[in-house]
Amino acid sequence: MRVRTHSWIVIPSLFMAVFTAMAAYATTQENLSLILNDALYSLNRYEELVIGVNCGSWKTDEELRRLCAQGIRVVSKGVDSAKIALMRAMKARSPSLVDLLEIYSELEETALHLEELGDNVSNYQEGEEGREEGHAFTQASAKTLVLGSKLYVQLRDRLLLEEQRCQEK
Repeated sequence: MRVRTHSWIVIPSLFMAVFTAMAAYATTQENLSLILNDALYSLNRYEELVIGVNCGSWKTDEELRRLCAQGIRVVSKGVDSAKIALMRAMKARSPSLVDLLEIYSELEETALHLEELGDNVSNYQEGEEGREEGHAFTQASAKTLVLGSKLYVQLRDRLLLEEQRCQEK
């Protein structure tokens, strides 16, 4: 006895599965492209904000002023490094997971530093201007954290796909 296959059902279903996977990948690529563009904006915004920070004029002890200046130097170097990885990722058809991880890590570091600077500027810089500037840092920090979360989801999805590919081999 011969079992009949219903190719008229199987073939369209197969095409639909392939099309759905391709559409999901294209959407993921679009989302990643937007996230990377936003990451560049966020890192540029960090640089814009820290240019105006004058740690030496803060009404606090010398140690905190020194740590402020040192923190800006260290995080700024990380931002420069992340921008290099970001440019590579933006040009690549399929960005390196290592580059995405470096960008994610720097977004998190930058967000934390922006939050710290926002608190310190509000506390140690005189007047209403200090509070307004502190608010700008805090707002940039929140946006950068959200962006980092979005990149984390993309990175996690890509790692899961890579893991599945390895298991299939």
